[in-house]
Amino acid sequence: MSAARRAEIAARARALSGADLGPRARRLAERLAPSAAPLAFADVAAAPDWVLWSDAARQDLARIAGVAACAPKLRRIIDGKALRIFAQTVGADRLDALLSGSALGEIDAVETLPDSAETLAALGAAVLRSDAEAPALADRLARLLPTTDVAIDTGAGRAAAAQARQWAMLQEPTA
Repeated sequence: MSAARRAEIAARARALSGADLGPRARRLAERLAPSAAPLAFADVAAAPDWVLWSDAARQDLARIAGVAACAPKLRRIIDGKALRIFAQTVGADRLDALLSGSALGEIDAVETLPDSAETLAALGAAVLRSDAEAPALADRLARLLPTTDVAIDTGAGRAAAAQARQWAMLQEPTA
């Protein structure tokens, strides 16, 4: 394993462990969430690259993932109110670019469209969390994303996460 890869994995481990917390804050966090399963090395190595991104960039990716989960429905609707919510959340020009870009397939991950920016971000967080195969990693990823109780089909979530990453790479650099 190269030195660069080891450094990248170490950075991911720090991002997933909350290494930015001080000793007292870390103890408090561990006491409040004692059920957190330990991460295996393979889990850390499999962590997505966005764990190293800033909080603002991760929030933006969550919104993009929410759009990706809704893209098939958004391409077919004419409801101005629903489109306005999405346009206000990610920007009208960006929404147009995301929806007119290439799709990885029709994901159809949601039954109904989110009715607010908060529910769109929560849907996006569920999409990004579904991309983790290990439960311990999914738990750690959830701590880096907007809070959500949204459940999403794992296959549809992974497809939407892949679409969101593709879109994010086509947009301005996020990290």
